[in-house]
Amino acid sequence: MDALQNRRVVTGHDDQGKAVFLVDDVLTSLNPVTGKPPGGSTAGMANVYRTAGLPADINGPFVDYYGQNIAFADESGATCRFCHFLPVKDLSEDKLNVVHRTESVDFGVVLKGQIELTLDDGVKKILRQGDVVVQQGTIHDWLNSFDEICVMMFVLIPAKKFKVPKTGELLEAMARPR
Repeated sequence: MDALQNRRVVTGHDDQGKAVFLVDDVLTSLNPVTGKPPGGSTAGMANVYRTAGLPADINGPFVDYYGQNIAFADESGATCRFCHFLPVKDLSEDKLNVVHRTESVDFGVVLKGQIELTLDDGVKKILRQGDVVVQQGTIHDWLNSFDEICVMMFVLIPAKKFKVPKTGELLEAMARPR
């Protein structure tokens, strides 16, 4: 496998209730705009699995969402995806990584490399291999300013909008350029 690929193994049940392997394949990270492998400084994503609702209904056939453009977070179910952040030396080349907020709780695990996480006030943390981040609907962006690819796995769970305690304002999902 190359640096933009991850293996996916999905288990399920046969018609007798026996545990079986449903899928064993390799996913290549794709540019969500073009549907092709990323190049230059562009990030790529590969949807591993998606539930249809919560709690997840595991009765029925496996539905493959690989290659489909799914929003950062979607209230209809949980999403698991790999993200491959290529090194960025020139911010003008990094068109996909935007400052954004989702209406979700996102669990992100750094599988390889390191990445910079920046919040809306400019405060930054560097996450390294083995680190986990829990995003609770905050404005943030990602930047791989290092020399090697960063691979992360995210599980996105739909959440209610955050209500600002002082004002009662509900914070909406958003995305804007850096």
